[in-house]
Amino acid sequence: MGVLSGASKSSGNSLPEKENVVLQAGCGALFRRVRPDAQVLACRENFAVGRLASGAGGTDGGGAYQAGSEAMRFLPMILVAATVGLAGPAMAQEGAGPRTITVTGAGEAVAVPDMATITIGVTERNVGAEAAADAVATQIGEVMELLDSLGIEPRDRQTTGLTLRPVYADRANTYDEREVVAFEASNMLRTRVRDLDALGDVLGQVIAQGANRLEGLEFGFAEPGPLEDAARRDAVQDAMARAELYAEAAGVTLGPVMSIREGGGGGGPVPMMRMADAMESMPVAAGESAVGASVTVVFGIE
Repeated sequence: MGVLSGASKSSGNSLPEKENVVLQAGCGALFRRVRPDAQVLACRENFAVGRLASGAGGTDGGGAYQAGSEAMRFLPMILVAATVGLAGPAMAQEGAGPRTITVTGAGEAVAVPDMATITIGVTERNVGAEAAADAVATQIGEVMELLDSLGIEPRDRQTTGLTLRPVYADRANTYDEREVVAFEASNMLRTRVRDLDALGDVLGQVIAQGANRLEGLEFGFAEPGPLEDAARRDAVQDAMARAELYAEAAGVTLGPVMSIREGGGGGGPVPMMRMADAMESMPVAAGESAVGASVTVVFGIE
């Protein structure tokens, strides 16, 4: 406190003890990391002079009052720095939470699927837009009638794409010069087949009826809930095994579960399919489908 006592002698007064503490912390936090310690001392001295000179009504000499006034401009920053500097250790102590181990576990349940979803459609091209659209409407209508006769319920069918676009000539120097030579219409239908034994026959017949696009075959489960629960249990067991391993390796005792957060599921069908043109029945193999789950678990450390 030698600097502060020098400032007190020049003014004949002394700063209160609380101001000394705040001044010391504020100047140190504001300057020490970016300037030499001499700047910290100068900050404290100038502020002290200005504080005492202003308290004395500015009668302590022009030089001291001017130096103090310059320092007073930094008062807001000094006070903020002092607040952060003094509160830092307490805040760090209060924010220190319990020791934890956080792990992510993954689980999977595999079973033979009991349903399939196919995406079929009709695409037609014609020089006229209306003619192309009419041709697609006729063909897809016949496909839907066929699905009715095969026992595919309306709730298991959904239109997923309906397009009509111009077809341009290949030879053109610029975009504006492109010539429309035809129009192409398309209608895509997503269909669930709940009887896998009939899947091959359904595919073969819809193609024979006029469906000229087959863009997807997925296997799944009509009631996936039980498999999802089994995958979740497997994921929790995996997380617990990982946590026990980490605790043992770190030489600590694993505590109770503090939180569990579920992540996204994973896995999917593993289908195999062979197709050939003009076949009455298209062979397919369902294979196995997997339902996945993941969880993030936080354990305490005792």
